Amino acid sequence: MRGFKAALAAEVAKGKRAGARKVALIAPLPLCVLGLMSSGLVTQGHGPGGVGFNTYGWCWWYTLLLPVAVALITASVAGIDARQKFHGVMSSPVSLCSVWGAKSAYAFMLVAAANLVVATVSVAIDALGGDAAGLLASACMVVLLSVSSLWMVPAGLFLTARFGMLAGIAAPLLVQLGVGIALYGSGLWWLLPPAAAMRLCSPFAGVAPSGVPLMPGEIYGVIDAVWFVALAVSAVFGVLLVAAGAAWFARQEVR
Repeated sequence: MRGFKAALAAEVAKGKRAGARKVALIAPLPLCVLGLMSSGLVTQGHGPGGVGFNTYGWCWWYTLLLPVAVALITASVAGIDARQKFHGVMSSPVSLCSVWGAKSAYAFMLVAAANLVVATVSVAIDALGGDAAGLLASACMVVLLSVSSLWMVPAGLFLTARFGMLAGIAAPLLVQLGVGIALYGSGLWWLLPPAAAMRLCSPFAGVAPSGVPLMPGEIYGVIDAVWFVALAVSAVFGVLLVAAGAAWFARQEVR
């Protein structure tokens, strides 16, 4: 893709004037505070049922608030140029495939940054003796959540560019929450990235997608071949959507 580095640098520069960075940094904080209060460091006790940061900080983050953050970040990244009907990028010497790839990469970086905020708080609490995931488990969850949420980035970019910001926020968010909540416990969860996004981290958080601490031997805590297939499906599906979006966006210069 010609000019990808230049396009990415332009997205980062334009992002300074948008709200996507603020969403990535601020969105995790309410649940981090709630998780801190249940970690045993502040009140010398845990939340109801003996749960700690992994329920209120991690599980509630990736099942409820992360999809909202991804939808807002992606719509904000797309909306910078969409408000100008992409006239600026259409007239630039950079290929439109590179522009799309840069937008996808920048939004993905911000999603990963939001997950890193939760991981940083979790590791700090664990280091201070609280009930939270440590460095290795937190690092694994950052990767898993970023990969399983990847599909929302090109979907949100396309919908925002084609139909406006409301569609770009609402449609991916409703699909993620609706499909994820309804089917994370089904036999087809591994085939559905929204369901996988709610389930892949359970072995590392020690918490079921419902927020209930896992019992020994519970299915949500198992890492088996199906778990790896679910991760691969999420990654491949996300990459395919990015490629499909780039192909669609490249054709816009012909019109």
